[in-house]
Amino acid sequence: MPSRTGNLIIRARICRSAAFIAIRLYLDVEKIEDFALTPAAASLLASPKVPQRLAALRDSEHVEYEKVWAVKFKFLKLLFRSFLREYRTETARRSNFGISPA
Repeated sequence: MPSRTGNLIIRARICRSAAFIAIRLYLDVEKIEDFALTPAAASLLASPKVPQRLAALRDSEHVEYEKVWAVKFKFLKLLFRSFLREYRTETARRSNFGISPA
């Protein structure tokens, strides 16, 4: 039989995980600065499937967390790739952060 302490630890881990999942769903991908700097993200948003998928998710009776995250994650991957390309080159923006490539 599991100990009371063990159960509390498991519950704490589940709560932290659930909080992280909820917080990442609140990201407004279009308001992230790199969205405007990433043509691939704008192209994806303009593609026929994405607006249809977003409309279906918005019209859903319940929040479909996994599907919402899947859409946002596609955009975040594009933004991160764009960030990495900029990070690897000498740009004024990178210099503002005081970052030097490894």
